[in-house]
Amino acid sequence: MTVGPYQLVFKQIYNCEMKQESKIKLSAYINHKGNSTWLHGNYTLKVPIDDTLFLEMRLAFKESSGQWKENRFVYKSPKACSTLKEIFGKAWTAFTLGIGFPSTNCPIPPGNYEAPGFDPSVLKDSNAPKVFIYGTYKFYLYFTKNNEVLGCQAYIMEFKQVNIYVKGPYKMVFKRIYSCNPTKNNKIQYNFYLMHKDNTTFILGNTTSYIPIDDTLFLEIKMANKDSFGNWNENAFMHKSPNACSALKKLYGNAWNAIILGLGYKSFSCPILPLFIFLKCYTNGFYLGPGVDTS
Repeated sequence: MTVGPYQLVFKQIYNCEMKQESKIKLSAYINHKGNSTWLHGNYTLKVPIDDTLFLEMRLAFKESSGQWKENRFVYKSPKACSTLKEIFGKAWTAFTLGIGFPSTNCPIPPGNYEAPGFDPSVLKDSNAPKVFIYGTYKFYLYFTKNNEVLGCQAYIMEFKQVNIYVKGPYKMVFKRIYSCNPTKNNKIQYNFYLMHKDNTTFILGNTTSYIPIDDTLFLEIKMANKDSFGNWNENAFMHKSPNACSALKKLYGNAWNAIILGLGYKSFSCPILPLFIFLKCYTNGFYLGPGVDTS
């Protein structure tokens, strides 16, 4: 299971099954406006939501098999109104206005309230956890008193992974180089390794080329990102470009000549030819690289 920052996506809202008529009746529904999700509905309070009530929450987790694992998280707190206000934090005012309550203070008096609309994206300003285990959950919200359930509503929602990127200058540190398919006879074979000299890292090795690296080829780049748990998230970045040699030359920019020399290639121009083009006695190209300074 992966934990991290999330986007909260509401899937469904429905009323819990009650043994008796609810004294706090919550009837909310989801309404999509453009790219936003809003919560609308109406609420009938026969008793006030105050600090004589308990606030209870239960989470069920949806497993990969589709089964619900109940009571994955259970929470019960006295002083329901004050606790709810503390959980919502800076989002409390937006919540009470969106739900249609007459005041931002506790208690919330009895009455019939119609929600003009609550945008759940403001929950980012609440005191709810900022990281959570990704997945789909069934969230039950109860108001109780003397072990009697006065009101309950269920929400099915997804804690969806979000990508957070920090942009800025960087230093690239090479950790390891290896061949993708070492047992396969590829037409372009790389055999590189790292060597450290003083405070500098060099890439050394050799390249065997049976075909030219030219603009009839495609250049493909795939990157996997290692998360905080040590797991690799594959295909975090993907790029595919035609005209492989020219694309590579453009990518390296001013470093192209130094890289070409370091890899032992014989020309700065495209295409990069198999060595038999240069030395007639070879049937394939074998380039021995003097070394590329990775800086």
